[in-house]
Amino acid sequence: PKDIHKLEDPQRKVILPPEEILSLIGLRQGMHFADIGAGTGYFSIPASSIVGSKGHIYAIDILDELLEYIQNKINKNNIKNISLHKSTEYEISLTEESIDMAFLSLLIHEIEDKVQYLDMVQTLMKPGGSIIIIDWRKKEMKRGPSLNHRISLEEVKELLAKSKFEKINAKQYNEYFYLIQACK
Repeated sequence: PKDIHKLEDPQRKVILPPEEILSLIGLRQGMHFADIGAGTGYFSIPASSIVGSKGHIYAIDILDELLEYIQNKINKNNIKNISLHKSTEYEISLTEESIDMAFLSLLIHEIEDKVQYLDMVQTLMKPGGSIIIIDWRKKEMKRGPSLNHRISLEEVKELLAKSKFEKINAKQYNEYFYLIQACK
């Protein structure tokens, strides 16, 4: 919560544009989208417009303060298709096979047991659903976590394969981030 100003920094929209990324990953009207580690609603709020009234956004975070922050945005913008869900590190209270797309932005490097976490996320996904992971490239830069706290694109691909995800598609998104999409 002390870093909300960083999560809401206008410069962030330049290097990590939410609407562009949501379009790139194929988010469409009617989808059920889980924003895991939703933070300030950076992706949840624009995603709600894309999925429309027939879709749903699950904004998931472990911190009450961040969920309250999102709730204020929901109220201010009169958004009807976002529900807030408090999680623990290895438990998200959603129905199994209820989401079309699981979205983890700048989160995977924070998880201790990544395979256990990915296995848990997979149980929430519908058959054929996709997981999207965006994280910091493993290189020294002025922004983001320290180099030893980052996880490489190749390491994430290996973790997804261990969790039996298929059709793993990975690319460098820009000079700061990589993007990986895989299917259940």
